[in-house]
Amino acid sequence: MLNGLRKKLEEVTKQEYTIDREDYDELLEWANLRNALSHFPPEQYRPAWLLREDLIEYYDLVKKVITDLNNQLKK
Repeated sequence: MLNGLRKKLEEVTKQEYTIDREDYDELLEWANLRNALSHFPPEQYRPAWLLREDLIEYYDLVKKVITDLNNQLKK
């Protein structure tokens, strides 16, 4: 079993699938943010400043990467 997003992305690319470098880096940035919020959450009265737009941006990125990988799989 692969632990961590970086290892999973590396395994995908080893199988000759490609992920745009900017998308790859951005996915890892989001993973780092998630880890920071999980392990060092903000104080109760000062929540993280994630907005709905931030989550939509992340959703769109993941959707784009998965769509690209699915298209590569079909070829």
